[in-house]
Amino acid sequence: MNRNLKSMFGISILLLIIIGEVGAAEPVVYLDTATIGHRLDQDIFETAVNSKIVEGTLVQDASEKGGLASAIIAGSEAWSAYEFSCDIRILDAPHRSGVAGIQLQNKDGGDPVQIYIGSHEEICLYKSRGQLEAVKVALEKNTWHRLQINRRGTITQVYIDGKHIVNVPHDDFTGKIQLRTHQAKSAFRNIRASALPNATDVSSPNVINNSSFEYASSSSIPDYWGMALWGLHDKYWITHRDELWQRWGRRTENPFHGNYCMRVDGMQRVWTTMLYPQPGEKHVVSLYLRADQDRFPVRLNYMNWRGSEHSLDVIVSQEWARYEMKIPALDTGRGLIGIASQSEGVLWVDAVQLESGEIATPYQVSSEDTLRSEDSGVADVPAVEVAYVDNAEFVLDGKLNESMWKNVVPLKMVTKSGKDTSDDTVVRMVSDDENIYISVTCYDRNMSEAKGKIDHRDGFVWTDDSLELFINPSNRQHDYHLGVSITGAQYDSVMDDSSWNGDWQVATTRFEDRWVAEVVLPFEMFDLSEFDLGEWKFNICRTNQATQEYSCWSPTYSTSFHNAGYWGVLLPFPVEVTSKWKSHAEVGEDETRRSYHLPTLEVDGEPYLAYGIDWNVNELPGHEVYGAMKQANMNLLEFVGRQKKFQLHSIEDIRQSLELASEYGIKVVYRVHRQGSVSNENLTVIEHAISNFKNVDSIIAWIVLDEPHENPKIVRRAVEFAKELDPTRPAFINVTPTGLGSQIGGLPGDIICVDRYPVEFDGSTMKDIGDVARTAAELAGARDIPLWFFLQSFSNVHTVWRSVTADELTAQTYEALINGARGIIYYRELALTQETWQRQIEIGAQIQTLTPILVSDEVKAIRSDNEKIDFVCKEYNGETYLLAVNPYPTSEKVLFDLSSVGLNSGDKVQYLFDTEAEVSHDNQVVRDDFKPYQMRCYKITHE
Repeated sequence: MNRNLKSMFGISILLLIIIGEVGAAEPVVYLDTATIGHRLDQDIFETAVNSKIVEGTLVQDASEKGGLASAIIAGSEAWSAYEFSCDIRILDAPHRSGVAGIQLQNKDGGDPVQIYIGSHEEICLYKSRGQLEAVKVALEKNTWHRLQINRRGTITQVYIDGKHIVNVPHDDFTGKIQLRTHQAKSAFRNIRASALPNATDVSSPNVINNSSFEYASSSSIPDYWGMALWGLHDKYWITHRDELWQRWGRRTENPFHGNYCMRVDGMQRVWTTMLYPQPGEKHVVSLYLRADQDRFPVRLNYMNWRGSEHSLDVIVSQEWARYEMKIPALDTGRGLIGIASQSEGVLWVDAVQLESGEIATPYQVSSEDTLRSEDSGVADVPAVEVAYVDNAEFVLDGKLNESMWKNVVPLKMVTKSGKDTSDDTVVRMVSDDENIYISVTCYDRNMSEAKGKIDHRDGFVWTDDSLELFINPSNRQHDYHLGVSITGAQYDSVMDDSSWNGDWQVATTRFEDRWVAEVVLPFEMFDLSEFDLGEWKFNICRTNQATQEYSCWSPTYSTSFHNAGYWGVLLPFPVEVTSKWKSHAEVGEDETRRSYHLPTLEVDGEPYLAYGIDWNVNELPGHEVYGAMKQANMNLLEFVGRQKKFQLHSIEDIRQSLELASEYGIKVVYRVHRQGSVSNENLTVIEHAISNFKNVDSIIAWIVLDEPHENPKIVRRAVEFAKELDPTRPAFINVTPTGLGSQIGGLPGDIICVDRYPVEFDGSTMKDIGDVARTAAELAGARDIPLWFFLQSFSNVHTVWRSVTADELTAQTYEALINGARGIIYYRELALTQETWQRQIEIGAQIQTLTPILVSDEVKAIRSDNEKIDFVCKEYNGETYLLAVNPYPTSEKVLFDLSSVGLNSGDKVQYLFDTEAEVSHDNQVVRDDFKPYQMRCYKITHE
């Protein structure tokens, strides 16, 4: 190295090196050149001319004819995939050929790749395989320009000021990147070099899934993107649906990246679904925008889960350009990005990226999208049966002296992408009647470098050498996130809320070549019920700070451990354990169980099978809403009231809105509380609602509480109080399946009502709808009261990454109906996508036809050879009806044995809804093929 320039490396030029992941996301570590010798290969290549550091900027002067200056080589021979970026400005170039940029060396001594920014010709030059080529770029002179390259495989992507310019092919270049200036005086700053995993690995700094809008499960609305609320509620769009679908969604109109971009035309704001960036770090949002006019105003937002918001206004032109918004250090690891037009016109969006740091790197799709697009064939997630011992003898000391560990088969830990780890991690799990016991031995060849600084509860333990556990019992809508530092410090949260502290214990011990953690998880900590008897989602992950290696039992194929879709499975626990989970909460007086025929409500003397939507927005429903519901053959609106002190509308306005429902033949269930908590003093809220609206004829019932989890006496008292105020109408509560299992307050009221949301929300499936319905039907049948269900039609929202498809709507609706539900309420508002809205219309018409059949007493027992298909067989007006649904995403073949209903060779079997074609049958058997989530209704007319 040139001795005169060695001192340059003691001056503070910042190089950013991504060195790995802390916990769930990759941090950025800033290192000055005096301390990075073991991370970057620094050298002077050829002859340096007047290279120096000025206020953190590297200045190179090679303005004489033929002059060449170079100063730093970033990177390493071993880097086969990497990113590099820097800002470049040509200060002075007396010759037209003056350039500044980088050079990539060829391993075998062949021609290098040279990527330059020109001073006079306004071009980006690159030289490969001995030929100099040029790409015209409209670059403003005498200003800073950002050069970025992204190398994977045999292609180097080149970006200037965030815009993709060209892909440079290469064969076998090294990972060294050299800064060079030719016949110019140039400046370089914000230099960043970062190694990436090999091209076969999956790693991306981008935490936004479907960031270039390539995927749409339903219609043209892209997955992971949506409107602010959960369903369609805007009165204009309700009556102009065709216009909505035309103006918003993914499009093939000149995308910047991939095959699609997103069009946002006339929308207030479009949001991502919930993102999980690393808390405590700065981040940057980058995206490509263009409009149908110049100087088009757009507002970008980042809103964290606690409500604080960071925004930036940008002016967009008619050409694709990249825009960046820096976000201060986050106080929570959950947030959303919003994009909104600020005037009339058309906006297109593409290649959106959220990453840690302050400088946007070249755009990459998220790791999950890479797996999805390449059809990588990821294996099924692993499953394990936790070994059971009777009354474990256990000393919590982190030494593993207990005999119970010896015969337990360890879990294998691999990298996030499923590869072997450099240091082994040995995990064993045992349970008795009270606890789960976990031992983890973390072998570490660099124990002297093991990092452990966190010494308090709920600190960011993943910044240490650490373990993280992710647990979701079988019927939960939330995950438990537990962390253990090598110091023994604990972190725990539920749904990212670290104010929750579970009653669990940890002990850690350091040895010469390893560290050990013992963890005790009481079952009581999870507040379990009989609805958690099935499989649990589970993962255990390790962070090794010295090697920057991140390992998991179940590989997450992502930069984040939080990729729940790839967590493994704990198989159901033995009955010795689960028998203690059943709640001892007080149940109703009538504990007998009957073979159920569930009643339904009656309206004007006719059976009333409720079919409608929840209305949970500030705007009151009017003609637009009721008219759309009538179009969809709906007969029920669940109206969510507001607590008295938060009332947004006058009593008279609410009354007029509810009375308007009668003009459209729609009944109203009034929900007194928005959700959850109630106390004795809140009984005034119940009195306020019922006393003001009990004379509204359209109201058919009162939902007194939604998902309550309070003292059973308070829950019962709330329902009793509502009945005292209005003894003429049913009053009841709505519960989750967990509430159903614990039978909160004995499930007081005149209707059993349960909610279940199986589409990317709580880990449940369509089949779970039927399982929960059967349990609820037993409770309802024992008391001879109806069963209602809240089901899922809501679209893209903060916590749900895609829309409910039309077929999924069908499957969950008929799973509920077949298993006893006599009321269906879709949460929330009207369906957003075109297909799902049309399916709501179709199902509404079908329910009108099926109502007298479903409420019929005559249930026939028949047999099937495929237990996956749910069905019910009824007699009505001398004819037999077989209603069946496939709740699985796979095609299924089925045989129905109808001998018990007297099916004869001359009888006629036909599809009631799908087609009027007859169905062949022989020997009293009907065979059929079911597509994924398909419903069939067979009508059997006896000769």
